[in-house]
Amino acid sequence: MEKIKVCYVIDSLSGGGAESQLIELVKGIDRDRYSPTVCCLTSGSSISKRAEEIMPDITFYHMDNLFTIAGLREWVRFIKFVRKSQFDIVHSYLFTADIVGLLGSFIARQGVRISSRRDLGFWHKWRHRWLYRYLLNPLTHHFNPNASATEARLIEREHVSPTHVTTIMNGVDIYKFSSNGHHQMKNGPGPKGPVFGIVASLAPVKGHAILLEAMSEVLQAEPLAKLLIAGSGPLDEWLHRIVERSGLSEAVEFLGYRPDVESVYGEIDILVSASHSEATSNTIMEAMACGLPVVSTGVGASLELIQDGRTGYLCEPGDAESMTDQMLCGPGASYRPIPGWVHWPG
Repeated sequence: MEKIKVCYVIDSLSGGGAESQLIELVKGIDRDRYSPTVCCLTSGSSISKRAEEIMPDITFYHMDNLFTIAGLREWVRFIKFVRKSQFDIVHSYLFTADIVGLLGSFIARQGVRISSRRDLGFWHKWRHRWLYRYLLNPLTHHFNPNASATEARLIEREHVSPTHVTTIMNGVDIYKFSSNGHHQMKNGPGPKGPVFGIVASLAPVKGHAILLEAMSEVLQAEPLAKLLIAGSGPLDEWLHRIVERSGLSEAVEFLGYRPDVESVYGEIDILVSASHSEATSNTIMEAMACGLPVVSTGVGASLELIQDGRTGYLCEPGDAESMTDQMLCGPGASYRPIPGWVHWPG
């Protein structure tokens, strides 16, 4: 049987959640049935180390700014590539990829067009909503959101037919994360305080500022507590300044971008997800695979992943006081442990 040719189109491969999911998909796809190609719309200079594992399957296009003469030339090159390759499926990830992949493959008259929706549209302005509803959605054969909340948004706000939507939540290599050695820390870190951690891009939607505010309060109850921040992004310098001005420099450590994210989970005791908006969080699932407790804002699929008080603790998004209470495992109680979780005496 002839292999099914799939073209995955994505804005970048610099290390975000959508990029990680696509990389794992391409690595694990059945090569006897499928022939995958990844079209990355930004230059190879910003590629993450994880993406290097699928390098033979990647074709780069320089579309850092699509609506320029250079960007339009690259778009024409993409359309010609799709037409020549005769792809059976064109599957786009993220906004620019939706424009380039869906509209480009329509012009090329090639492939079934699939759009992955990886967030709850928190960044959508009127022009994005207009483009999706009146141009891109009518060109899309099927939608592949990664959370029930995203599916509901497609149906209710973008008026997509439920028959054209299939939700597939993110996947995690449980063997990779469960074998990171964190189980060796279950007896607690001895005289030291708890180590909290957040693994997320340093972007406004991830809620780092609220977490730092909560951390200031946590330190009043647990002076030896630490916070590790793994990730990079546009708020890097700003967050560093907040830490310095708030007197948190001794308690907060910035790890930068870490491709070995499984090692980061081995360094922390409780993961915190502070996002204001989230579909399905990779870091929550990865932390759970490591056996880590999770404190998360109650947004998107976090409400499905976490059973409050049983498999984790939920707090209100944007509410530092609520987050503080849950980081301390409940109002008025320092570290109310879930059975089997790491906990500290006294």
